[in-house]
Amino acid sequence: QGKALHRLLEFGPKIAPNQRARLIAPFALPSDAQAAVFGAVERIAKSEIAGQIFSKDYLAYAEREWPTADQGLARPDRLVRVSDDPETWWIIDFKWQVLDSELSDYARQLAGYQALMQSIRPQAKVFAKILTSQAEIWDLDQGRLVHFG
Repeated sequence: QGKALHRLLEFGPKIAPNQRARLIAPFALPSDAQAAVFGAVERIAKSEIAGQIFSKDYLAYAEREWPTADQGLARPDRLVRVSDDPETWWIIDFKWQVLDSELSDYARQLAGYQALMQSIRPQAKVFAKILTSQAEIWDLDQGRLVHFG
């Protein structure tokens, strides 16, 4: 379900239902799991944050790969310049859910993305967030994930 959700959100939450089904067909989800993914996309589409991170008014990159210092690749789910200020960026990572046991791993992942973006654009204000299938927002704040609803 998480991978199917990622796939749909690469295109934004307002894609037509018949396109949604085609895009996630390779995942061969049972009908109840497919319905859960479509429900998640609907929740996200109606959320306040969707208007910002999927707006056509803001520059955005989906699944852009960045080379890392250790010869690897980082691939945040979405990078958005969220205001008229060309140096305010949000890194968004999509997760089906966030469990307490995953908080430190996800915080490290987002901190890595944030540090990498800061190295690319040192003058930028870079914020990192998680958006879940329930349209919940988690912000990276001083190395910790904080839930904002």
